[in-house]
Amino acid sequence: MSQVEFFQSPEGDIMVRDNSGLWRLDESKRDFIASWVERISTFYPDAYQALNRVYGKSRMNRWYLEFQIVRRFLACNFAVFDDQPDVDGGGRCNFEFINCPLRGECEGYRVICHPRFESKLSIRELEIFRQIFEGKEATQIADEMHLSVHTVNNHRRNIQQRIGVRNIAEMIDYAHTHKLFTNP
Repeated sequence: MSQVEFFQSPEGDIMVRDNSGLWRLDESKRDFIASWVERISTFYPDAYQALNRVYGKSRMNRWYLEFQIVRRFLACNFAVFDDQPDVDGGGRCNFEFINCPLRGECEGYRVICHPRFESKLSIRELEIFRQIFEGKEATQIADEMHLSVHTVNNHRRNIQQRIGVRNIAEMIDYAHTHKLFTNP
């Protein structure tokens, strides 16, 4: 994953600077929007629910609804242009303080802006984590669980992000430290 910087233009557009260059977020960036909808709904479910309430009138046009959700989430958390990546190479979000005139009055305060990271692992993630802990490779896990290797790797990345580690070695250390898979 590459580093990403977001900022808001004077016209109010969300600009994105990543390894492909500088570009403006608009409704046509479907892959980017879909990946952020997944990230927000998975790791920031309270923010996702709040954004769905705010933009609920757009439900008939799913693409536009998703664009609005992503645009608002980025604007409320990353709209300052600086030298620090907003999303680092490991996929971790580095939220910024946005000087919003509605701070404290907005219903989304501390829900949409600076949202709470949901760190609970799902049952499926725990199953995959256990197998990684037992030393199994992604292909072996995929075969045993009847999943694609891509899906196993997505779960592994989600687990790493949720528990705040960067690699499998740190995952194993985390499991040992927290006695996740050892019998009492």
